[in-house]
Parts: sequence; structure tokens; C-alpha cells
Amino acid sequence: MAKAEKLVVEVVAAHNLMPKDGQGSSSAYVEVEFEHQKRRTRPRPRELNPVWNERLVFPVADPDDLPYRAIDVGVYNDRAASASGNSPHGRNFLGKVRVPAAGVPAPGEPVVPQLFTLEKRSLFSHIRGRRGLRRGVALQGRRRPGPRPPGIHQVQGVRAPKLWYLRVSVIEAQALLPVDKGPMAMGRYPELFVRAQIGSQMLRTRASPIMANRGPTSPFWNEDLMFVVAEPFEEFLVVSLEDHVSPGRDDILGRLVVPVTAIERRWDEKLVVSRWFGLDRGNGGGNVPANNPNNRFGSRVHLRLSLDGGYHVLDEATAYSSDLRPTAKQLWYPHVGVLELGVLGATGLIPMKGRADGRGATADSYCVAKYGQKWIRTRTVVDSVCPRWNEQYTWEVFDPCTVITVGVFDNCHVDKPASGSNTAVAVRDNCIGKVRIRLSTLETDRVYTHAYPLLMLHPSGVKKMGELHLAVRFCSSNAGNMYHAYARPMLPKMHYVEPLLVRQGGGMQAVLSWRDPRATMLFSVACVAAAVIAYAVPMKLLVGLWGLYAMRPPRFRSRMPSPLMNFFRRLPSKADILL
Repeated sequence: MAKAEKLVVEVVAAHNLMPKDGQGSSSAYVEVEFEHQKRRTRPRPRELNPVWNERLVFPVADPDDLPYRAIDVGVYNDRAASASGNSPHGRNFLGKVRVPAAGVPAPGEPVVPQLFTLEKRSLFSHIRGRRGLRRGVALQGRRRPGPRPPGIHQVQGVRAPKLWYLRVSVIEAQALLPVDKGPMAMGRYPELFVRAQIGSQMLRTRASPIMANRGPTSPFWNEDLMFVVAEPFEEFLVVSLEDHVSPGRDDILGRLVVPVTAIERRWDEKLVVSRWFGLDRGNGGGNVPANNPNNRFGSRVHLRLSLDGGYHVLDEATAYSSDLRPTAKQLWYPHVGVLELGVLGATGLIPMKGRADGRGATADSYCVAKYGQKWIRTRTVVDSVCPRWNEQYTWEVFDPCTVITVGVFDNCHVDKPASGSNTAVAVRDNCIGKVRIRLSTLETDRVYTHAYPLLMLHPSGVKKMGELHLAVRFCSSNAGNMYHAYARPMLPKMHYVEPLLVRQGGGMQAVLSWRDPRATMLFSVACVAAAVIAYAVPMKLLVGLWGLYAMRPPRFRSRMPSPLMNFFRRLPSKADILL
């Protein structure tokens, strides 16, 4: 006869409890409740930092229902063990906390003590302190899971390479080809353009226009070509000047190669100094200095090259951006808090592959989360549609109006042969589903433990692929910096001084529905202040001041958006509910 499972809660210690005995101390004990079963520790007399190290055991009726249960923990002062109080059964409330049972480690996994901040029982409760717990499941009469298959490992904290915008300003060219052998001798005006290439990125200018003060050998463009390059800048910029002779035929008149590491960097709107580059007429791909006497025709091109660090490279959907900082670290604002993510597990995943023995279908799943430049990946849980990871990660938050994305994938490389005829074919892991969480909708210092549905859009419609259990907490380190972020532009200054792409969004519904509690509080305070000013200041004076502000000289105007527009553009929009 198989024995039932047991839930073991080890109460370790508490720190900095509230004194309740009238003499600056407390005789604290812990009461734990799970599925209408209550257990309690022994009281520790007159101790604000008590240590218990006691194990409380609860029978588990339905192990499959354990992820949906919670453990209620209360800390109390025992009046009978204290010097004050005449009631032997009286007690004082010191704090409580609810711990999700979904975070209980599986058998064979290490059990690490966790520290929880005590919460109030009501609005008028006065508490303080923290408490440490160990949680675990004791199995009896059941098979323990085997070791993890070889080759499956955990990758934590992989940072994506920093991306830069590379600006190639093509201004003009001179002495491209001899006049007696040029296109004019054949009775046509040349269609000259510049083609630039970095890796797989290729852009070109328009054909040079016909100008009265310029001949065919001195074309003029004055165009900007924008590329995206990644550190450590191992690529080369290849610039070629070509003539479109006929459909499908472009003759190269000259080319040059510039290493990206040699290009100057800039952080603001100040332009870098332009340079003349000599063109190589051959196909060797080398460079010829503009003043080289061996350059027979003296062909050269006028370029302005710069790595623009004042922009944010938009490498993800603007509605779900996880990072809006400029590339240059010198322009970063201080971080406003820390994001903690606990990847607990998943339930009811759709099987993605058949078992090797032919008995049904299964999945080999892992999680990937991205926020900012940091990617994380959990270990792969093999042969399970209800995997458990119980892994925790942290990120620094520089903007509260950003989104973290968590995806669940099926590992297609498990049980694949190390060699064979199909090794040259790249196998891509299948996406089971993803979850997006907007940080501005999270209350500060509150732990959210939810089962998020994994939805995917298929040709037949929206399909639920399972549920992902996460624990999320956003801790603010500086409230002033966080609230100041709501008045800053969403994108760095360069996006407004020299625009590339600016996101528009927001709405009043997000303010009225308290979807972003911090934004709603700021809006409420601003409305109260505006009402007080409108009541205290005569209307004629307000209209006069507004007129002076609207008619201010251009030297006092800024191309940056106003704080009011920045505020509304940061509000969460209906785009968050789209797949």
C-alpha cells in the first residue's frame, strides 16, 4: 500500500519583530495552516530575533493539486510566555505571509531557506520583521525522478551584444572617371549611386541628380544610410560607387573598405568631421588614400561616418520594449529598482512530440526570459507536460514602463543522435507559448504568483497551450527616480532632435482604471494641484500666463516633447492584450 505524500515546512528564524509584551520584546511563535490543517512551533520567550529550526509536517491529499494551494503563515506573540498579560490563551498579531505551494521544490532538488517580509492583517496593523522558511515535499512509496540527461544544462544571465547605429553620410564625389572614356562619350548621362554594405545589410543612395554647376564626374547626393552593428565591431564597411548602365548591369567605378573599429563615436547631435576617401578602381577591395600619387584618376568620395550612441536601437516590438536606454552608457539614468522573476513551473502543456517507446506524446520544455540586454534560460525538463523549474533571476530596472517577455519552448535536440546524415539540417526549437508582463502594472514590493495562460495564434484560431506559473516582484530602490521617469521622454533625446522612429501610445482609460497605479496617483495629485491653483489664482491671470508661455521666443522652445505628452505616451495601451 502506497503511503501518502507529505508537505514539510521548516520554520527557521525571524528577524526584527515588533515588541508586543510592553517591555520591548516578544515571545513569538509561528502558526502554519495548509488545507485547513494547523501546526505551530514552540514560543521563544522575550526574543525579537527568534530561531526555531522546527519542522512542521502536513499530509497532502491530492499531490496533483498542490501547485494551486497556498501555505498561510502567521507570527504571534504568546502572552502566556511573556511577562505581561493575564490571559493564558491570549496572543498578539506580529505579521503574516501567504506562500504559494507552487514553489515547493521537487524531490531530489536542493531546499534553500527563503526570507519573506511580514505583511499586515489590516490597514491598521502595525508590524515589522521578516521570517525565514524552508519548504519541501517528503515522498514515501513513490519513485523519485532520475538524473538529468547528459548534455542538458542551465544557461543563466547571457547578455546580448550592445547594438549601435552606424550612420554613413554620402555627400559627394570627385574625378570619378576620365571624360574621354566616360558615359558622355557614349551619348548618355551616367546614373551614379553609392552602395554600402556591412555583413548582410546593404543600402544604396538614389541616382545623383543633374545639377547645373556640376559635371558628370562630380556627383552630389547628401544622403544618410543607417546600419545596425554590434560590439565588438568585427565587421567591415564596404562602400562602392557604381554606374547603372542598363537593367541588371551596374559597373563599379571605385570602392573602399573601412573597419568599423576605426569609425568615430558620438553621443549627441554634434556632427563628426567629414573626410575624403580615395577609391580603388580595381576589385581588390583595398583603400587608396585621397592624395596618393599612384591613384591614376584621383577618384575620391566625401563621407561622414559615425557610430551614434545617443539612440536606442529598436530591436524588439515597440509595444513590448524591455529597454529604452540609449546605447552609450554615459547617457544612462540611474536604475529605479530591481525585477525579481521566479520561474516555478508549467501545467497542462500541449505535447509537442511522441515518446521514443511509442507510448503517447510528451514535451521536453524549457523557459527563456528577456528583459533589457539580459537573456536567461532555465534547464530542460525532459519527458513532462507539467515541468517544474523553481529557478529565480533578477534584473536591474531603468524604466518602469517596460515589458518582460517569458517564453516556453520545446527542446528538439533531446534524444537526437550526435552524428548522422541529418546533422547539416538546422533544427529549431518549437515555441509552446509566451507571456508578457508590463512592469508599470505591478505594485511595488508585492509578490505576484499567478498561472499565466500560454496562448498561441494558429491558422485555426487562438489555442491555449498550457499555463505558466511565475512569481514576480518589482522592488523600487529610489521612488524619486521612478516617478521622475514618467515625465521623461520614452526614447532618448536623439530620437527627437534627429528623429528615426518615435512610438505613439497611451490613453486616459489606463489612468481611470488604475491599471498603472503610480501613473494614476501622479495624475490625481496633478489634478488636485491644478484645482487649487485654479481656485486661488484669478482666471485672467492664468490666461495671461498661458498666453505668454505659448508666445515665448523660439530660443526658449525645446524640440523635446512636453512632460505631459511624455506621461501619456508611457501609459499602457490596448496593444498589451493583442497576441
